[in-house]
Amino acid sequence: MTSEKFPRARPREAGIVLCLTDCFDCVPDTMLSLVPFIVAHFPFLLDWFQTHADLVQWGGPMLDSPLSRAQSDGMLEGDRSDPPARLCRMAETGRELVGHLQLVFDWRNGNALLSHVAIAPQMRGRGLAGPMTDMAVDEALCLTAIERLELNVHTWNAPAIRTYQRSDFTLGGVGRAPRWSTASVEMRP
Repeated sequence: MTSEKFPRARPREAGIVLCLTDCFDCVPDTMLSLVPFIVAHFPFLLDWFQTHADLVQWGGPMLDSPLSRAQSDGMLEGDRSDPPARLCRMAETGRELVGHLQLVFDWRNGNALLSHVAIAPQMRGRGLAGPMTDMAVDEALCLTAIERLELNVHTWNAPAIRTYQRSDFTLGGVGRAPRWSTASVEMRP
């Protein structure tokens, strides 16, 4: 995944697997982990966005509704370069897929963009977004070439903004998207 030019550094905290006993009844398979997004995950992701508005909120106005296999293949294409242009991840608890996110890299300028963050509809409200975001932050910032991590979030999405702020992102300026205002949020290691 990394080349000599973009070596991995030590993560902020050891490990990217967290126990979520506060989120689930104490049952086996409560470990949250990020795994590479693969074609077999696509049908699960498709079901999470029932309306065009849901899809735009998640992926922006450039995605077509309904989400198609061709769009999924486009997401995967960025994982194949060295260094990768994009890393797509699914979060799983060991018993089911519970989230998705992507890291998009601007290697020349040392930036990474956290994007396409979603929690499966049936898993929302269980405290998964914070740990999933923290794992993505750790993955991005363990790359020595990455000096800044940023994301854009709709200004009306207060739960997401609170999640990102708890993960040490700082709210920046507000811009206008085709339909909604978005806030720029950033983190510097």
